[in-house]
Amino acid sequence: SLYIGLEEVTEQAFADYVDLLQLAPRDMARVSVETMLGKAAVYKPMYLHMLELYDKYLYDPNSPMRNEELYLVVLEAVLADDKLDEYERVRPAYQLSMARRNRVGTRAADLGYTTADGSQGTLYGIRADFTLLFFNNPGCPMCKELREEIGDSPLLSEMINRGTMKVLAFYPDAELDEWRDYASEIPASWINGYDTRQAVNNEGVYDVRAIPSLYLLDRGKTVLLKDVVSVSALEDMIFDYKQ
Repeated sequence: SLYIGLEEVTEQAFADYVDLLQLAPRDMARVSVETMLGKAAVYKPMYLHMLELYDKYLYDPNSPMRNEELYLVVLEAVLADDKLDEYERVRPAYQLSMARRNRVGTRAADLGYTTADGSQGTLYGIRADFTLLFFNNPGCPMCKELREEIGDSPLLSEMINRGTMKVLAFYPDAELDEWRDYASEIPASWINGYDTRQAVNNEGVYDVRAIPSLYLLDRGKTVLLKDVVSVSALEDMIFDYKQ
């Protein structure tokens, strides 16, 4: 139990473990996580401490090691045993339900949007080989940086100009005056719309825990990349997809 307070020991060891765990096949990772948590469960404070670290490293949107697919393995292992009481199970159960939405390899949920001129459309109505769903909001410095990185990418710029990629800059919140003031910052070649029925915030159609957030979809709206902020990851996926 003394190791709970020794972050330089436990947290460093945990970070190294997670780094290796991400290289393992899913079934092997599941067995490893179940074994690790089973040993930690001998002392419940340590078990809870390990769950906090999994949350910090794999689920926190600001973690460089964030990996939702691996965190799903953790959540499924946690909810499959009886180590947590009814109250303690509420958060992981909610996280699991949200993490299972719009997973890579599944068809993305449809979204309705309204543009500045009042016209309406849907995500499924966008016709292109690739659709880039860009969750953003006004006054977000990282959103601006990401827009510029997309514009500076020869591959993405060419695809957007040719129409083989459509970008939907999607504003999920309700402060429309701010959104309208900000609209001129969105490239004219992009679709700029707000959430018509507030489906993200009110219905949890997408789990947008941090902004900006990018989803890359293919022509059939299957999710190729989920909740990324890396232009190089987009480029790599598009290159691999075309092979």
